[in-house]
Amino acid sequence: MDVLKNNYKVKESGGFITAIDGVAQDKKAGRYWMFDVNDKLASKAADKVKVKNGDKIEFYLKVYKGKN
Repeated sequence: MDVLKNNYKVKESGGFITAIDGVAQDKKAGRYWMFDVNDKLASKAADKVKVKNGDKIEFYLKVYKGKN
């Protein structure tokens, strides 16, 4: 999370990213900030994920409707 905050303007709530550089999630549309670590969807909030040097981190907005 520190690397992200050092390079972008980030808003968060409870460790979950809610906006990056002014681009916010949209709860009504079900679109949330999500992220992958080494091409796998993170299973924890951004502030709980431990990354290592060389890990590939990718944040993106995605429609999420929960588990069916």
